[in-house]
Amino acid sequence: MDSDTHSDFQWLTSTAAEEHLQVAIRLFRKNLNPLKTAKLLRKSISPSRAAVVMEQAQLRLRGRRKFEHADSMFFTGKGLEQSSSTLIADYKVKRFAEDRRVVDICCGIGGDLISLARRSENETFETVGVEKDEVAAGLAAANLRALKLPHASVQCSTFESFDIAPFDAIHLDPDRRTKGRTTKGNFFEPSLDSILERIEPGRQRVAIKVAPATKFEVGDIPVEREWIGGWRECKQQVLWMGPAVTEGSRTATIIAKDGQSCHFRFLDSEEKPGPPKMAKQIGPYIYEPHASLLAAGLGEKIAAKYSLEYLARGVAYMNSDQLLNEAEPMLKGYRVDHVLAVDLKQIQKKLNKLGIGQLVIKKRGVDQVLADKVSRLKLSGDEKATVILTRHDRARRAVIVTRVVS
Repeated sequence: MDSDTHSDFQWLTSTAAEEHLQVAIRLFRKNLNPLKTAKLLRKSISPSRAAVVMEQAQLRLRGRRKFEHADSMFFTGKGLEQSSSTLIADYKVKRFAEDRRVVDICCGIGGDLISLARRSENETFETVGVEKDEVAAGLAAANLRALKLPHASVQCSTFESFDIAPFDAIHLDPDRRTKGRTTKGNFFEPSLDSILERIEPGRQRVAIKVAPATKFEVGDIPVEREWIGGWRECKQQVLWMGPAVTEGSRTATIIAKDGQSCHFRFLDSEEKPGPPKMAKQIGPYIYEPHASLLAAGLGEKIAAKYSLEYLARGVAYMNSDQLLNEAEPMLKGYRVDHVLAVDLKQIQKKLNKLGIGQLVIKKRGVDQVLADKVSRLKLSGDEKATVILTRHDRARRAVIVTRVVS
């Protein structure tokens, strides 16, 4: 990075830049043409600083979906994308509540670091963020200042050169998008092998945040694997090691908007479910497993628990003869109203007869081309409906459904 760019980012985190940031945010809210916004900003600051301000204003607006204090924070595009949201970070930090000294390695702009720094107001508690990227480290430090978290600090350093021995607990978020496929541990930076060589899980609590699809063996180290998501997506997998872990557990976790969490757990020592059963017919109910449950490989386990049958091999939709009596947040339920063969004319005729004008299309086991064709059907009704495009056995089906809550 050249000195001028670094200088612009230093200026961005100063009080001198805040007025320009607020102006840019107001203009973006009014949907003012970006060229006009840039022109207005350049009347009072340099073109390079105007560009930095415009980017930051847009990132703050985007950041509101993840961070409750986004309007006071600083981001990079990559840092915002890869950071844990406040909800997920606050959930994870509960495990670190009693750890006096915690280090967040590869802290980025500080998503997890902020929650770790808030775990206690006790001045004897220490939180340190470590980030090798100079700009990201500077923004993380600025975020700590902006949120008034004086007992936390940031050091610009690599994982390999930072001494982790004095810390009671370690959170690591290795870069998962720099090279290769993200499902292999040694394509992370630092690699998972190099992390395991340095940590001391016998005395240190360790959380390694990786991509949901990552498969990596940790040898003889006891480990819990947890897949964490919001109500729609699986956001991350966490490898938990150290004191009080439940060895061999696989947990799917959903964090609600109010911070409440629900879980579905399976222990490797438990009896494995038998081969999945296939449904002979569709309905009267279809259940869709949450993405975190599927990422954790627990689809067959939950199917066995509730006597659900798969619609087809390789398709996650599950069939039930009855509405589940027990509320299960990991499963989204639908009442089957109509089952149709995949014939566009017949689908259109049925939807028009039902007065359907708006469609929510869900699909598994069929290609996007089919979904696009159904979405372009000419409909004239006032009602809204959900259509599931999927396979039953070897045939494609269009299933008109109504959302139900068990």
